[in-house]
Amino acid sequence: MTPEARPSRPEESGGHPSAPGTGGVARTDLIVATVFVATTVAAGSRLAGVPGCYLAATGLSLVGLMLIAILLLQARPPRRSTKPRRVRQDTTWAPAYWRLRTQLKDGTVSGTAYQYGLRPELEHLLAARLSERHGVNLYLDPLAAKDLFCSRRGDNRLWHWIAPDDTDAASRRGAIPRRVLKHLVSKLENL
Repeated sequence: MTPEARPSRPEESGGHPSAPGTGGVARTDLIVATVFVATTVAAGSRLAGVPGCYLAATGLSLVGLMLIAILLLQARPPRRSTKPRRVRQDTTWAPAYWRLRTQLKDGTVSGTAYQYGLRPELEHLLAARLSERHGVNLYLDPLAAKDLFCSRRGDNRLWHWIAPDDTDAASRRGAIPRRVLKHLVSKLENL
């Protein structure tokens, strides 16, 4: 802060005159307090002698200590727990991951598990790939989808595992072999 921008009086800054960062104003408060204590002790000495001086000094010391304690309690930051706070991680992906993992495992063992668990997931992935990358709707234009999917020789065998209109043939085949599933997933990734 430049000297021109600094307020000339503490009251203009909106803070207490003895607030930190206000410069030597706290020194003035200490001088006033010292003069007050000395005047009170002198008055106690004048009125009651040496015992009055001790009584006034002791009383002022106690009042000063109480004021310091009150100011310290007000200035203390709120107490924080020493235990680290557990932050809950977002785990919404976990159930979907384990469900898909189970479907993959079961689909390679059981034809029913493939037909009603894994196959709809793979079909959905195929529909999303065709729609996003090629603008073809799998369900409205299955012939265009088949032409895009079966771009190489041998892809026609994969198509029967995932074709939306070939559900009966897939259920008669049984579980999907792992090597066919591997080629099918690879084809979906590269589509």
